[in-house]
Amino acid sequence: MIRAAPLLLALLAPGLAGAAPDRVGLVVGSNDGGPDRAALWYAEKDASRIAGVLAEVGGFAPGTVELLRSPTAAELRAALTALARRARALADGGHPPLVLFYFSGHADPLGLKVGGERVPYAEVSAILGSLRVGVRVAVLDACHSGALTQEKGASAAPLDFEVPRSGPADGVAILTSASAGEPAQESAAIGGSYFTHHLTLGLRGPADGDGDGRVTLGEAFRYAYHRTLSATAGAGVPPQHPTYAMRVSGQDEVVLADLRSARSALAFASGPPRRFVVARADSAELVAEVDAGARPVRVALPAGRYRLERTAPEPPRGGWVEVPAEGAAAVDEGALALLAPAVARAKGLEPGVRAFAQLFAATPALRRFGVAWGAGLGLRASFPWLSVRAGASYEEKSVDDDGVHYDYRALSLSAAAGLELPLRRVGLQAGLQGSAALAEQRFAGGSTTGDVLWSAGPYAAAVLPLGPAWGLRVDLEGSASRFRLNGDAVWRPTLRGSAALERAF
Repeated sequence: MIRAAPLLLALLAPGLAGAAPDRVGLVVGSNDGGPDRAALWYAEKDASRIAGVLAEVGGFAPGTVELLRSPTAAELRAALTALARRARALADGGHPPLVLFYFSGHADPLGLKVGGERVPYAEVSAILGSLRVGVRVAVLDACHSGALTQEKGASAAPLDFEVPRSGPADGVAILTSASAGEPAQESAAIGGSYFTHHLTLGLRGPADGDGDGRVTLGEAFRYAYHRTLSATAGAGVPPQHPTYAMRVSGQDEVVLADLRSARSALAFASGPPRRFVVARADSAELVAEVDAGARPVRVALPAGRYRLERTAPEPPRGGWVEVPAEGAAAVDEGALALLAPAVARAKGLEPGVRAFAQLFAATPALRRFGVAWGAGLGLRASFPWLSVRAGASYEEKSVDDDGVHYDYRALSLSAAAGLELPLRRVGLQAGLQGSAALAEQRFAGGSTTGDVLWSAGPYAAAVLPLGPAWGLRVDLEGSASRFRLNGDAVWRPTLRGSAALERAF
């Protein structure tokens, strides 16, 4: 996208002054960049968040924001054409519009990538450049590859806002998620792109730098810039610097969010410097990061129950708050309870339920047996500090025990529970496990013997996140196993090592 901003700017800049703008928007998210690109995790989710905040506090009336997820190139072109048509109709009726186009997905220096197709920047410019009045805002958060922290392409842009001169605001602004030559990132820890995440949070109120109840284009960008730069400075890749290109004239400010129109909100009183994080009670999704201080802060949020944590100053405190359908809920800091010190949790190790498939090597409790190979399926539930799992497995081996030939088979049911210590890159577990196996020996002469083999003992495991939903778990189990041998009950030590691929749902 290095070439994109100047091209878009040159084609979109012409315009005439007019009345206060009505608003129309197109919001696009595409995780799929084609067969040569790794699928993104959160581009479509980011698009939904942007569309939601525009409807709630952005002044976009119902039906004026179109949301597209995973469009084809033809569908994206058609949606852009329809956006321009709606904007021209407003302008022809004497209502110069504010037009917002948001895209999150893959891109290359030539255009936006949707599926295996490219929509060239020149086509986007030609469509949006046909609008000659009003304010046009393009937000490009475009990605090109992925891992736990994914990389995105970005565009270079000038570093100074042009000062409005006279009359209503008119012109074009292009915001990009990173500067030329550096990665832009999305993260499993926040469930989205850093840039879009902080832009969305800022529009809900924290970006309102002057406290007038409105978030302007400049305030929104400055908030997203500083928060994105701070958040990515320690993410393991070069820090990310959002950029912009802007040619806007006129005395009117370009307001992206009007907090005064919000029906429900969370209110923080003035006082000494404090920092808060707010998450949804039902999904734990982070919805606000608030720096409260000398002036009151109002954050527009949908009605519902939220988890509130004061992270600074120490000690941390937390509690629950209910935002009403009408009005603002005032934060009562005296009602917040002390929290235990937090442990940094590895990305991708959030609590939840996971299905797993495993391969293992085991030493059954029979002498001169060697190692048997097996496979299993199961479920694992991960809670804060606790991991519980249950599964079923099958193993078999052909054995030669000093000239005695037999086939060994065992079908097992197992369960385990242990403490989980989530570190930054891996989750460590330790606890107890037990199993019951229906074991059978079939001898060369045709005779068969079988028994239930009971096992119990300690286990240790490490979980490596492979993405927001996938993980690799490696286990080592030591057991004392009880079974009947020649009519007598015996105890024997056994050892099993396994590797399991997990999928959260």
